[in-house]
Amino acid sequence: MDQNSLSKRQKALLDELHRCHAVGFHPSPRTLAVRNGYFGDKAVRNELMTLFMEGHITQIFRGVGSRSTRYILHGCTCEVCSL
Repeated sequence: MDQNSLSKRQKALLDELHRCHAVGFHPSPRTLAVRNGYFGDKAVRNELMTLFMEGHITQIFRGVGSRSTRYILHGCTCEVCSL
């Protein structure tokens, strides 16, 4: 996927998602907002939907209860994304 059309925030969010997935961690939008430190969880959800529409996120599994929503990344080989 071409990352040239992504904004700085979208690139930072996608990089953070890839780093988290590499260690088997699938963070919630609130956790991503805290880890990136410069925008809130509503903005993170909006950016995630933009990444989904552009094909960087291929599938979204809604979380239930205490389980966070899972974002399946294009080209990711972690346990959850490769199912």
